[in-house]
Amino acid sequence: MSRLKTSASPLTLLYVALIAYASLYPFDDWRNQHIYPWTFLWEPWPLYWSADDAAMNFLGYVPLGFGLTWMEFRHASRAVRWPWLWLLAALLSVTMESLQTYLPSRVPSIMDFVLNVLGALGGVGACVLINRFGWIEGWRQYRQRWLAPDSVWLMVSLFMWPFALLFPSGAPFVTGQMLSRMHQKVEEYLPIHLVQPLSDGLMQTITAPWRESISFFSTLSGLLIPCLLANSIVVKSEKRHWALMLLMAIAVGVSVLSTTLTYGWAHIGSWVNAKVLVSLILAWALAYGVATLSTKVNQVVLLGVLIFHVFLANSFEQDVYLAQTLQTWEQGRYVRFNGLAQWLGWLWPYWVISLMLIHLIMPTKPAKTSAIYQTTT
Repeated sequence: MSRLKTSASPLTLLYVALIAYASLYPFDDWRNQHIYPWTFLWEPWPLYWSADDAAMNFLGYVPLGFGLTWMEFRHASRAVRWPWLWLLAALLSVTMESLQTYLPSRVPSIMDFVLNVLGALGGVGACVLINRFGWIEGWRQYRQRWLAPDSVWLMVSLFMWPFALLFPSGAPFVTGQMLSRMHQKVEEYLPIHLVQPLSDGLMQTITAPWRESISFFSTLSGLLIPCLLANSIVVKSEKRHWALMLLMAIAVGVSVLSTTLTYGWAHIGSWVNAKVLVSLILAWALAYGVATLSTKVNQVVLLGVLIFHVFLANSFEQDVYLAQTLQTWEQGRYVRFNGLAQWLGWLWPYWVISLMLIHLIMPTKPAKTSAIYQTTT
């Protein structure tokens, strides 16, 4: 039996990296505190803890247990070895807690370890349960019929897109706006300040008359990118149309969430204006039209829109209000994301550009039909 390709593997590996990032942030001031790393295992239960931290430690490992179990279900002829999966998640948790011993800003805790293990066990149980209902097999058959072969990393990229949208930018739905921040980092090592005023003045002279147009088309292209990406994954146009409607709803929902958590409920719709509404309608109409074309055409158009979007996103003038917004993010509640959202917001379009180049240069391999599908179809 051939091994089925699935997005569960890269998503689970990315989630393991996310757990390591969240557990070991801020990654500096490492020191030997002359404490055995495993000492926390026999320390008493902490006297002071919060319900929020307890919930985060439990829920944070649920997707890990779920993803590990989903990976096992790829092999239809083999029973899921859930005790080993549970122990693997426990090993990751004890490793992260032990490494926190060397970080003075982090405190390892037996309570965190127990909640992590219980969360992973809950994720394993949830995945086993939905398999009993036949949902995993249903997803396999749906993907075999409707999704393009070798689209695993494209699906992972589409899954990451809502999280990239959380980071504030100069206009709604814009990602990849990192040029100004890159200048600030480079100035720490190179005398770029000698030429920076000249380049900023030149860019402002070129883009100032077109600021409103740049804002509009960057929003429009930012909406088109996930739609064209979905068209590159789904092979049938009738299914693409449903995917476009779902992506538009996700884009609006994430923008509402980001605005609400940054500014409060009073500003829940502050990002909405006539240009944004026109962009939503026009992006859906354009993506709907391109959805009738082939996957290869959608990928070529997507690559062009990505390059156009990145150029526009980095053509914005330095906005004082945007700088204040970013400061609110870095000093406010979003510190709990440990800066990960900003990296997704900056790098996501460049990641998709690299994937598109790979897909356009390398020919797509024909999908292999597994024995499980030969017996069920």
